[in-house]
Amino acid sequence: MPQPAQSEWNNRAAPIQEDMAFQRASWRAQRVAWVGLALFLLLALLGLFSEGLFSEREARAEGFSVTHQRVLRNDAATSLTITLNGPQTRNEVVLSPSLVRTATIETISPEPLWSETRADGVHLVFAAPPDGDRAVEFGVRPNSAGVYAGSVSLVGGGRVTLNLIVLP
Repeated sequence: MPQPAQSEWNNRAAPIQEDMAFQRASWRAQRVAWVGLALFLLLALLGLFSEGLFSEREARAEGFSVTHQRVLRNDAATSLTITLNGPQTRNEVVLSPSLVRTATIETISPEPLWSETRADGVHLVFAAPPDGDRAVEFGVRPNSAGVYAGSVSLVGGGRVTLNLIVLP
């Protein structure tokens, strides 16, 4: 005598014991995990956790702009670019003490005419370019993981606050 057809969603005892309610909940949890993993990978590829579209920031103030990465890796080299705008006779940039403590400055291109450390930060003076705009690139290496804030200002100009996340 043939057995009556059983729905695929009903619990069974043969050939093995099944709890279909638990199985369906398990499948839902797996789908949620796969979607979460795919979203995490997409955000990582777009730069949320390192260099990329979500991490790069350009901040502007009177007389200059700063381009940098919001998310950095501890002890990994990165760059910070300051673009000085307009024909100024004296381009004096001030890096706040908290910014200088956050990362080691390894290179500065072009070299400043002179630099001096004061209570309000490190002062760097650059030659005025003939065309009016000058890009100064700093090669920096973060010192430790954490969340940091620092500022860059231009003497006689504006101030930009940099909020940085340094991942281990």
